[in-house]
Amino acid sequence: MIDFKEILDGENWELFCRDFLEEIGYRIESPPDRGADGKKDLIVSEYMKGNFFEDKIKILVSCKHYAHRKKSNSVSERDEPDLFGRIRRFGCDSFIGFYSTITTTGLNSGLYQLKEKNEIKDYMIFDHKKIEKYLDEHLSTKEYHDLIKRYFPESYKKIYAIFPVIGDYVPLKCSSCDRDILKNINDPNYSANLLEVIIEDSISKEKIFKRLYTVCSKDCQTKISKKLNKIEKISLRITNIEELIVPGEYLKMIHDSMDKNNHLIYLNNTFEDKKQLITALAQRVFRIVNPENRKIIDNSIKTL
Repeated sequence: MIDFKEILDGENWELFCRDFLEEIGYRIESPPDRGADGKKDLIVSEYMKGNFFEDKIKILVSCKHYAHRKKSNSVSERDEPDLFGRIRRFGCDSFIGFYSTITTTGLNSGLYQLKEKNEIKDYMIFDHKKIEKYLDEHLSTKEYHDLIKRYFPESYKKIYAIFPVIGDYVPLKCSSCDRDILKNINDPNYSANLLEVIIEDSISKEKIFKRLYTVCSKDCQTKISKKLNKIEKISLRITNIEELIVPGEYLKMIHDSMDKNNHLIYLNNTFEDKKQLITALAQRVFRIVNPENRKIIDNSIKTL
């Protein structure tokens, strides 16, 4: 799923390590920097909370990016010399190895012995499989979605590839210039947004979902907004379309559409537009569909 070779050098691997560890809850005590570091890449910490007290654990982090090596790319005890001395030198209790490949038995044994002798509190190895598994399990959250896009843009495109879920491809056209937003969503020049126009009935005071627009750029949004400015007493709800292909955000959008507490009255055209939007975005949210599941999806679509 993730091609770790997309990160070209050790410096960017350290930055990825920093952002990854921070995202999973570690506090960054000493970030990556240039210059002699005494065999230290980062220092992070976490807190173990008891009934009355908190115990702060400082952790030495070593980053090794050997994915580009053609031979002997595993991380060995030779690549991590004097582990105990380094951990103590920086006032740490534990160790994290953050590696784009795998470790040797010798390194694993050395760390295990340090823990058994109570010379360190604990250790954790994040190899390429563990990192990939963690990212895969958290794809539904925007933060991990952004992390993959920033450091692994080509892998991101494959993960969020277009998979037509109902047979034929359903485009998501810009309401201004007619470009297909879905096919160009990874283009850095695009800034795709969903614009939902809501008006209030002057007599009943009910909120009416009047129109839905999808725009591919700021220029197209400006053109649509100029038209909308001529309409009095409207409210405009703006959502970034790229966020809506994150599974968690996609489900939230559907739940909001179904929520009776929103008190929104859908006109026939807006209800059909919302169905079209949900169907189109599903092609980016869903993964490869096998024939059995495709039949289930097709039957579900027919009932909409």
